[in-house]
Amino acid sequence: MNETDSSVDLKVLRDWLLELDTNGEPARNLKELRVSFGATPDRYWAMDGYSYRWGGLPSELAQKVASILNAGGGWKMTPILVAFGFEDEYVLICKSSTTIQLFSNVNNSPELKDVLKFVVEEKLITGVRVSQSRHIPVSPSEADVT
Repeated sequence: MNETDSSVDLKVLRDWLLELDTNGEPARNLKELRVSFGATPDRYWAMDGYSYRWGGLPSELAQKVASILNAGGGWKMTPILVAFGFEDEYVLICKSSTTIQLFSNVNNSPELKDVLKFVVEEKLITGVRVSQSRHIPVSPSEADVT
């Protein structure tokens, strides 16, 4: 990837963040706005509860996003959290009307392990069904990663 590629991706993000509605007000839902940046200049995930933008996703995460995105738009499961770690590590938490599902490939990232530990300890999600390529903590006793 060259610098121009990441500049284009970040321009897409900037334009989305600064978009105005027909009344000249910010189009983004600022109360719900969440932006995560990854290890490379082009890696990001942004959402405001109504709209989403992303760029430079690790291939495994890009495949997962494609699998939960409906062909005509909308989500089969709605992303509620995306966090990036080292290299291609990520955490993706999604919800549907009946379940919350966590997808991850955390291996070496203490920051992402902290995110998972917080989610479990604070009981932010319960009854988690885990889909993963590597082991991640799913109970308070397993979440002790210190």
